[in-house]
Amino acid sequence: MKRLIVLLVCGLIVMCFAGCKSQSRNGGVVTPPYITPTPQKDGNEAAAAVEGGDAFPAFLVGTWRAEDESGWEITFEPNGTISSAVIAFGKVRIRPNQKTEVHGRKGEPGIFEAGDCEAYYDQLSREMSVVIDMKRIYAEIGGGIIDGTAKYYIAGSISEEGEVWDTDVSTLLNLTTKLPDANSTKEKPTLKEAGVLKTNPEEEEPTHIIFMKVKADTP
Repeated sequence: MKRLIVLLVCGLIVMCFAGCKSQSRNGGVVTPPYITPTPQKDGNEAAAAVEGGDAFPAFLVGTWRAEDESGWEITFEPNGTISSAVIAFGKVRIRPNQKTEVHGRKGEPGIFEAGDCEAYYDQLSREMSVVIDMKRIYAEIGGGIIDGTAKYYIAGSISEEGEVWDTDVSTLLNLTTKLPDANSTKEKPTLKEAGVLKTNPEEEEPTHIIFMKVKADTP
């Protein structure tokens, strides 16, 4: 039941905040014009940690995109720094240590504030893992509010040809929902806590996501 509730809330946010996203010719998400990152500090300074080598492999540099409809997308710079990512929750593009403000179809405000986004690659096992820390997810939907944090753990092996990243994605989710109080007698309805949505990677089955390396000439 908890997983169902989380999926319903995620779906509602996607409909409100991702409905106006345009699609590129290959079906990928294009950053919509109504999302404007507001820098909080100078990006993510931590390069990827590489086991068994000093440099981040060149074949990993670029954008990796989920082959399903989850919306996931991660872009690596030459030193392994994650410059941006599209997370499944809301299908919003975030950047490390920056705040992204969004507006839904009806002008509903939302805030997606990312913290550090870190990567680790083991050259011997060809295993790559990523941690994306969402310091705050805030969205006003249908007169209510969703507010909280999320942390994503993405790990899996890179194919021999360097074009497929077969991963498991686990989510540490902690969201509070507030809805209009039906018993309120005030002209403007007051909000009351309706519940807390939590997921724990130690208790939940990870989601299997296959990332494909985006070709350099792909828009």
